[in-house]
Amino acid sequence: MERIVELTKQILSKKGNIEQAKEELQQELEKELKPTGKLSRILELMDKNELNQENYEFMLRLISNDKELEKQINELKELKDLGQKSKDLEVIRDNFKTTRDELFRHIESLENTTAPKLNIPIIGAIQKRKKERENKTILKTKYELIIKIINDSRTKSENKNLKEKYTTTNDLKYTLDSIYKNCELGNVNKLKELGPVVNDKYNSLIDKVEKDISKISIEYKEKRRKLETYDKRLRDYTYQRRNNFVAYAIDKLSKRDFIQYNKETKEITINEPEEKHPYELMVFAIVALNILNPKKENEIRMNYVKKIDKQYKLDKNAKPEGTKIINNKGKSK
Repeated sequence: MERIVELTKQILSKKGNIEQAKEELQQELEKELKPTGKLSRILELMDKNELNQENYEFMLRLISNDKELEKQINELKELKDLGQKSKDLEVIRDNFKTTRDELFRHIESLENTTAPKLNIPIIGAIQKRKKERENKTILKTKYELIIKIINDSRTKSENKNLKEKYTTTNDLKYTLDSIYKNCELGNVNKLKELGPVVNDKYNSLIDKVEKDISKISIEYKEKRRKLETYDKRLRDYTYQRRNNFVAYAIDKLSKRDFIQYNKETKEITINEPEEKHPYELMVFAIVALNILNPKKENEIRMNYVKKIDKQYKLDKNAKPEGTKIINNKGKSK
């Protein structure tokens, strides 16, 4: 692995036997260009023979944190988040409807057991007390069921933070807590009063959520039409998160100060890092592949800066002494 970096730097600096270094570099690359190798993320490009000028430039732009691509990636992420928000709201709306219907139905049914029937013989006082005990048992079961519905509504799989933004606007939590408390107290009359209240509050929330879903749907369609023109590879990264070079370059390589690529001049500036980084291999392997597989249409030039110079960082047009610019034919300029 480290040998790939050393050989690439040697070739860029035009030191020693370049042809021999290229042969060894080819062998070292082949060791890692396999499904289990360190360069497996770019193996797909090699297998499909797609390491062309366009794809190579695309990789370089990703590594150098190209502002245009960065903007497109962020916009695609925002679109994905917007779509996810719509799905989350649909789940919240459906959960609201389910809880509303169950609560209202069971609270309404309490009236069926508020008083025992008295159409029994006078001599059946014992049967009357038995009936009262049965009714109390039925009521207790219904109280427990209502409490369970409330508890289940709080533990449903949904976006809790998003849900809270809606429920805090109409004190739903306070109403549910009141129902919960009166179930524990066995206060049927109070529960009967709270039934229509909680039903109205859920209806209000459902209306708000459905309106927001409609707004998001319109916004999503408008943005999607524009973003569908962006590079498909960026959309695959944003939506699929495939374990390939694009994902790796965006998440890891673009955070490192190894390469600066100017797409207008097609010039790569390769900086020697002050400290060793585990991502060094991937960056130099990509450069090495371009050196070993020159294309006729490839006009990319390489500018190797052995040590990062503070003055050079400030003025990118100033070339440090000893800098080499190598093209794919191996000629130094």
